[in-house]
Amino acid sequence: MEIIELIKLIKSKYKSEKVYKKEYFSKIIYFIEWKYELLYEKPLLKNINYCIGNSGIEFYNENGKIDIYELMLKTTKSYKIDKTIDSTELNKIEKIIDFVLEKLYRLKYNEFVNLYFSTYPFFVNEKYEEINLLENVKEYKIYLKNNKI
Repeated sequence: MEIIELIKLIKSKYKSEKVYKKEYFSKIIYFIEWKYELLYEKPLLKNINYCIGNSGIEFYNENGKIDIYELMLKTTKSYKIDKTIDSTELNKIEKIIDFVLEKLYRLKYNEFVNLYFSTYPFFVNEKYEEINLLENVKEYKIYLKNNKI
């Protein structure tokens, strides 16, 4: 799925202003990607690279850094189902979005940010270096298995 398609999907389904605040939106996109890769061991978003920057996960493509918030502001709410995504896959994505947003609504801002910065990639990657989320998922699952958490 292209990142713009994920943003359109979120905007077409979720109306709460909290979702679209600058301090939340890129973290939501990261959580959706992290959860998807944890469950299915493959990337959700196509052609996206990640690194840890000053305020958290930064998104990059072949054109450079992506300002997720600006992209969200420029994206319309109309979502037409991408013909390359079957209904089963779309259902999986929507369930993950629901899961992430339920956490957002339930947590206070500081709790949400603490949860964000406590995810595995923040512990094992250096600041300003590219992150391979799929490799982090594999390492994390091995860690959990070996430590019976």
